[in-house]
Amino acid sequence: MNYYKTCPHYGANLDSGERCDCIAARYERLTPENRGKFDAMIAKLLEEQNAAQSAANALDGGVDKALTRPDSTSHDNRN
Repeated sequence: MNYYKTCPHYGANLDSGERCDCIAARYERLTPENRGKFDAMIAKLLEEQNAAQSAANALDGGVDKALTRPDSTSHDNRN
């Protein structure tokens, strides 16, 4: 029995382990001007994503510190 997957962008049937190159092929067909616009848009999206991740960590890692501090209190009442 053959197993395959379908590219979600182009619809091509791919063999197991095969990667679709449709996105790379479409990028190669862009004009240099449009490649620059595309690259700028991707850079902006990545900056926004990194800013959102930084904002989510704005508590200075308070949760991480609480988990790693050796003097943290425990709910264990055994003495």
